[in-house]
Amino acid sequence: MTLPDGYRLATDEERKCLPAGALYYWGGPASTWLRVKACVPTPQEGVFAVPIPQQPVAASAGSKAADTQVGGSHYKGLAIQPAEYCQRNRLPYCEANVVKYVTRHREKNGREDIEKAIHYLQLLLEIEYPKP
Repeated sequence: MTLPDGYRLATDEERKCLPAGALYYWGGPASTWLRVKACVPTPQEGVFAVPIPQQPVAASAGSKAADTQVGGSHYKGLAIQPAEYCQRNRLPYCEANVVKYVTRHREKNGREDIEKAIHYLQLLLEIEYPKP
């Protein structure tokens, strides 16, 4: 059994809640690497591999995309746009949306943005930490 390129063995901690894109190899007849959903209960047997994170590419100074905002000006005065922060820190979808809505609420939609952030936090709780 050989690990696919760009993957490493999962740690015991990672096996408790596999990240998105993880692979599972159970070793049975004609077994292949199977992609698993994130944060599913994992069987004790088998081999789990997780993607090796790629080094983030820093936005170059004066980058037109980082200096431009389409549809409003609610991010223009910030030291770093939420999209760049989320990408550089490889935040998953729900977490990135929380950052986005909390960052812009004073400049854009007020209470509605805070309610959206809370909604994404509730989704995150249900997905990552389901009640038994």
